[in-house]
Amino acid sequence: MKQKITHMRLIRYLFTTVLALLFISCSKGCSYNESQSSHVEQTTSSNQVEDKISPDDYELSTDCLTLIKWKNPNTKVLDMNRDTHLSKIRFIGDWAFGDCNGLTSINIPNSVTSIGEWAFMQCSSLTSINIPNSVTSIKHYAFSNCSSLTSIDIPNSVTSIEQGTFSDCNSLTNTYIPSSVTSIGKEAFASCSHLTDINIPSSVTSIESQAFMQCLRLKSINIPSSVTSIGKEVFAFCSSLTSINIPNSVRSIGRAAFYDCGSLTNVTIPISVTSIDKFAFARCINLGSVVFKGNNPPKIPSFDSYVFNETPSNLKLIIPKGAKNRYIKAGYPEDKMIEQ
Repeated sequence: MKQKITHMRLIRYLFTTVLALLFISCSKGCSYNESQSSHVEQTTSSNQVEDKISPDDYELSTDCLTLIKWKNPNTKVLDMNRDTHLSKIRFIGDWAFGDCNGLTSINIPNSVTSIGEWAFMQCSSLTSINIPNSVTSIKHYAFSNCSSLTSIDIPNSVTSIEQGTFSDCNSLTNTYIPSSVTSIGKEAFASCSHLTDINIPSSVTSIESQAFMQCLRLKSINIPSSVTSIGKEVFAFCSSLTSINIPNSVRSIGRAAFYDCGSLTNVTIPISVTSIDKFAFARCINLGSVVFKGNNPPKIPSFDSYVFNETPSNLKLIIPKGAKNRYIKAGYPEDKMIEQ
């Protein structure tokens, strides 16, 4: 009996010892190993000096997979691959680099799959960022108000540009949208006042409200035939927009979609469009003609002036021959109609 008790005690002791060793091993997994981390300034190919990385510079989640907060406000050039733990994170958390006004350049490791909401918001000095193909999700307002960012390549692993992702990036002149993207969210590029051109791939099926609102230098845009609707205020206040191609796939044009596009001179409405909402072309002060391709007029609000409010008095609505009565009954102004 004594031998049996001694044997059981031995088993419990060994079991407890194994558990303790496992705990120690796991706790070391997220500890900071100074010999494996970068404490030496490195010079990049662009002659930028990468900042030293210290364990006090950042906060990680308990499982070491999420960067919760970058805490060093003096960091300018950051290569996350040079730190043992940063090089292995999977998520950049919400507001992780928010208000890091001195940060000018960052290299994100290819272990990262998601960039959180407001992650780089108001990083006003950020001019360069490398987003690896491992990233599949960029959350709301992730780069909003990065006022020094001039260009950005969205990796082809991303399927959606979410709400406000690049809004108020005032220095952004161009961006590459890959064919993996299927939707452009609300305010995605709103107030990117230096954006001159953008290519929307044919994979995009949805452009949400205010997506390009107040892109003051945007001159032309080609909407792919995969898009079925132009949402509310999508191109409102794009004062330099001179031409727009509306494909045959579009069925509706939303409220104030082209409001105050002062450089727009002519528009063609394809046969597919069945409705045009209030103020869609209001304050287009240089709009000379709108060509309607369909014999059946798109539905408009009760007062046609809402759609074409504050447009030139000599605006011409060019409609198909024999369709005049239908357009009059639909509420379009007879004195502006020309049948062709």
